[in-house]
Amino acid sequence: MTARGGAVVLAGALVLAPPGLGQETARRVAPTFGSDVEVVRLDVTVLGRDGRFVTDLGEGDFELYEDGRRQALTTFVRQELPVSLVLLLDASISVADRMPQAQAATTRFVQALRPDDQVRVTEFNDRVAVLQDTTSDREALRAAIHRISAAGATALYNALFVTLKDLPPASHGSQLRRRVIVLVSDGEDTASLVWEEQVLELVRRREATIHVIALNRESDASNRSARLLRLLSAESGGEVHHPESIRDLDSVFGRIGEELRSQYMIGYVSSNPVSDAHWRGIEVRVRGRKDLQVRHRAGYYALR
Repeated sequence: MTARGGAVVLAGALVLAPPGLGQETARRVAPTFGSDVEVVRLDVTVLGRDGRFVTDLGEGDFELYEDGRRQALTTFVRQELPVSLVLLLDASISVADRMPQAQAATTRFVQALRPDDQVRVTEFNDRVAVLQDTTSDREALRAAIHRISAAGATALYNALFVTLKDLPPASHGSQLRRRVIVLVSDGEDTASLVWEEQVLELVRRREATIHVIALNRESDASNRSARLLRLLSAESGGEVHHPESIRDLDSVFGRIGEELRSQYMIGYVSSNPVSDAHWRGIEVRVRGRKDLQVRHRAGYYALR
């Protein structure tokens, strides 16, 4: 997805938080944005072979290709950006016995976010309900999480479709935000009215990273819903997490939070000027470092 017209664009060619910069100082030098350039924006995660996040790369370390053609970077941010996050929580009857532990871990995750991060709480079973619209009010978020009551079937695809259609904006005034969906679910879809292909298509048209916390055992992850969730997370630059037990939710949430604090933001203006609504694949590499894994959304549609 590109940022067009009134969407946000980094005003400078390069914005870096100097090494050792404190969080408050980093916010003061946060990038400003205009609306006169069309830009493709990527949140990029880099991991070493040991699974640790690599956070000390510079603009010159990255190479970016669109449909196999090298692109020039126009923006590069190596600092924390505020997050606009949707918690999409399974409230079907199959999670009833684990609900108290899941609520407690989810609340701790929200409390650990930065003060200017914003969260929306959505529950789903055979229906989808926003329990708390986007806010930074931690007490309101805690109350919403603890209002969840498990009942009914699992309309997983419906929940994803509705959430993606109604994502919070990627910007607030001149401030750019990373958009993230954290989905917590244990089951295969049993009640949706939308198709897998509709959800996948919408993911490709939205600028949001999807992290999945799958409460089923990884050995059980062979059903159609599990395959779709792996594909959605890969297409969006996210990851599927399989905690061994409900007691491991804190460490999984901690891993997601660390990733959000460790990402780079890269932007470029495509060398292909044609807005033909065709899909364009993107690949980001770290120059000379085949030992590193790079995650980002897979591409975008060049909108008319």
